[in-house]
Amino acid sequence: MNKGSEINQLKTQNTLNSVVANSTNGDSLNPSRRASSQSRNSSHSSILVDHSLSITRKVSNKRVSLPAEIILNTNSAPPVPVLSIPQAQSHVSISANKSIDKLSKDTETDDSAPSNSKKKLSKADSSVIGSSLNLSTDFLGKLLKTQQHCLKVITSTQIYLFFRELTISTKAQIYFLTIVHVFDLIIIVVLGTFIAKDLTLPSIGYYNLIHAILSSLGKISFTTGLAVTHLICKEYVARSFIKSSKGVPLLLIAARSTKFNPSEGRTIRKLFFVSLILLEVVIWAFILKIQWIPVDTELGEFGCIPATYTSKPILLNNVPGFLAGDASLATIYNYGLPLQDGLIGGWAAWPLSAPSTSFQVEGRGVVYAYAVTCGDLRLTTSASILNQNETGISFRLLRSEHWTDVYNAFVEVTFPPNTHNWASYSNQSVQQRCVLKYIMGSGTIKFTFVSDEWEMVTGGQMDSIQLQGTIITQNMAQQYFFDDVANSMGSIMQYANIVDWFIEAFIDCMNSTKYQPTQAGVISSLFQWGQNGGVYDLNKTWQGISGAIGSMSHYILMQYNGSTSATCLYYGTQGSGKIDVPSAFSQSLLGITYACFAIEIMQLLRWALTSGGDPLTDLVCIVLNSPLLILHHFRETVTSMIPDIKNNDHSTRSINNHLLKIMVRFGEDKRTRGESVGTLIISEPKKIVAMNERRIYATMSSSDRDRTKRLACQNLIKKVPCLTYEVNDGKEDDYYSLVTSKLCDCFYRPGVAIIKQSEIGDKMYFLLNGKVKISVNGQDVGNLTDGSFFGG
Repeated sequence: MNKGSEINQLKTQNTLNSVVANSTNGDSLNPSRRASSQSRNSSHSSILVDHSLSITRKVSNKRVSLPAEIILNTNSAPPVPVLSIPQAQSHVSISANKSIDKLSKDTETDDSAPSNSKKKLSKADSSVIGSSLNLSTDFLGKLLKTQQHCLKVITSTQIYLFFRELTISTKAQIYFLTIVHVFDLIIIVVLGTFIAKDLTLPSIGYYNLIHAILSSLGKISFTTGLAVTHLICKEYVARSFIKSSKGVPLLLIAARSTKFNPSEGRTIRKLFFVSLILLEVVIWAFILKIQWIPVDTELGEFGCIPATYTSKPILLNNVPGFLAGDASLATIYNYGLPLQDGLIGGWAAWPLSAPSTSFQVEGRGVVYAYAVTCGDLRLTTSASILNQNETGISFRLLRSEHWTDVYNAFVEVTFPPNTHNWASYSNQSVQQRCVLKYIMGSGTIKFTFVSDEWEMVTGGQMDSIQLQGTIITQNMAQQYFFDDVANSMGSIMQYANIVDWFIEAFIDCMNSTKYQPTQAGVISSLFQWGQNGGVYDLNKTWQGISGAIGSMSHYILMQYNGSTSATCLYYGTQGSGKIDVPSAFSQSLLGITYACFAIEIMQLLRWALTSGGDPLTDLVCIVLNSPLLILHHFRETVTSMIPDIKNNDHSTRSINNHLLKIMVRFGEDKRTRGESVGTLIISEPKKIVAMNERRIYATMSSSDRDRTKRLACQNLIKKVPCLTYEVNDGKEDDYYSLVTSKLCDCFYRPGVAIIKQSEIGDKMYFLLNGKVKISVNGQDVGNLTDGSFFGG
């Protein structure tokens, strides 16, 4: 046998699998015509294989007897499974000059045709092949081809490759989730800072949105933070798995990946976990504390009647009675804003429009402010008020002083028996003396009005007063004293006549005047702000008189001249408002967020410096994620637990002790030593050679393996001269796909004879990988390598 020429003739490129096709006729080995003739001259011949063999066979159209013995030599390599096609499919053979459907018959009748002759397919033969495929098969074939093309385009895009890398690489997942978590923390800081700025928002929908976002951010932070920690733990376990020469106990990996708790970085992980919990708690407390406060916004300019005073008004005959009735349904905000020692109020204009049911009118107007101080409490000795049946509170003006827009007065107040809270002398009359300081000026006033569906407008409450840059509102008025606002108001001579009108009303109400109860009990409505528990509180007398003076001042300012009109600025809520939260909660939220971020960066840096991840570690992490693999290890080793089971030791400790004895390690298959791409083997120490971290370790899904095998077979078939498809009708791929689908895998153990002398050769083999030795009488006469084919 001419070994050199025949081996060179049979060599092709290496492939991944082997394929075998069956025939009904007995075909002989046919590496070449000369090889078969030389083999007949030997009394005994064989073909030996050094490594695992995989071959593909194509039926020729002639039987050739070959007295040769083909043997696979194992050399202690691992066994290789064998796959074959049933004899029922043996008619699926391919002839060079016949159609596939008729190949079986042709091979039985036409034995005279030479097996190595090259015949081209004519147009008639192509039409016969095409006619064997019905329309539905043709349509499905085109559809599958289109689908494969689309999948190929999609899987070749950078976006697909990027996300595939994320799903495979533990390192990429750690960095990606860390970025997501850091971005989540940044949003928390931005929202916390935004809320702390006390900005006005146009709608309560923003409040609801921020509320929902904060609650979601807490969940996302906790989830992504734990996910990063679990991935780092799994990466540490995988790294120790690789570095361990003796292996690690099965107990360490026979658990969910979320339960991995390696010793590396354990302290930082605990701190990070605590920070995640604290952040979630603080976020919930922050959410519970934030509240929506409506804020007025500008509605526009509408008509109004400004407060002008051109002539002295005519006061009512019974001003005290009118004021008592008016105060019965009023609050202190109807008359002004309370100060620490008095009250400030004013009037700007009356609205001529009602843009909403509740709105404010802002404008320049008259401002009044005063302070009331009471003291000198004593028992009365006047015979006129010793009557025990007396119930009305009385006032007497002692003296007064008037300087243009400033008015001071001294008033004596008498409380009848059983109307005050001086417990020691509750059945006696008591007296107090109070001092009034009263001034008028100008300022910008915002007053709230209320309207109904019939467009009736009534005065509501004082909203704010602005005096030379100082804005006083309802929530902050009690931070000011009378002297503070008096200095801001200054002295304006133009309101001297209005002060005179007020003095007239004040004397009418406070000089030798008695007020009978107008509410349930003994309290007069005009002085209701000085009562407590149904009786007059002597410590609140100044508040009662302040409320009464506010009613008088408001009454005087309402006597404006309504003959002129102007435009005023209207304000209303219209859904706008602010998000308010205590500053302590804002600071706590920001502080714990910064701490969580710092600890996470520490954890990431420690992992990056000590491990950092690599493709080999990624594959180990994939194995650690497989519960079926862990179940396989447990099943393979569970027999050693039988003594414990017989001794009724079913405890968890017994199982754990068993798993601690089972050592698992990773290694490289002996068959991949010479390849550029290696594989991983777990729990098979006898097959482990070594680990090379610089080697590329590849894993492939079942669908990818099938596709790779199919393409390899097609490439090999195209190199066989007698199977070449030379008709340019666009059906070349269908032809090769059909031929390849009729082939099957066949694996042989080293040292096993493939075919011997006197055996019927009914197969043709195509060698995808491995090495075949041809021996005659025990002497090696030739070798077949990857890409060779033989048979007939």
